[in-house]
Amino acid sequence: MNDTRNSHGGGEDDNLIRTSRSPDWSVREQACLDMSGHLSNPNVVRRITELLDDPDIAVQVTAAHVLARRGGTQGLSAVLDTLGQRIDDPDADHIAYKLQELQGLEELPILERARSILTDTRSDAVRLGVAEIEKLFGHYA
Repeated sequence: MNDTRNSHGGGEDDNLIRTSRSPDWSVREQACLDMSGHLSNPNVVRRITELLDDPDIAVQVTAAHVLARRGGTQGLSAVLDTLGQRIDDPDADHIAYKLQELQGLEELPILERARSILTDTRSDAVRLGVAEIEKLFGHYA
């Protein structure tokens, strides 16, 4: 099979993952955006989730955007988990503001989806993440 997106034989997904490890933050950010079309590959989802803790805030925010917008329940859960783990990190506020932007400007049901995740999770970090966005923009719903 010659599917260039096949992660087992090198392919496009592996190239994007490699690119996302560049020392240049702007290259990592672009790779994150490029990976958004490959979320059926668990290795891509894992790598974008890792980018939530990137040293550069712009990359973190882009990863949150990709996961919340295109990653389904698993993607939003990863973002909420990161928020909960980094509750005292002021840099994590940028991720929460991105979620607020998605809720308000793009009219994505972030808060509704987060609340539904909350009913199905046992993760304290996810619970803290949901509580944080409730404080920030719970008035939207």
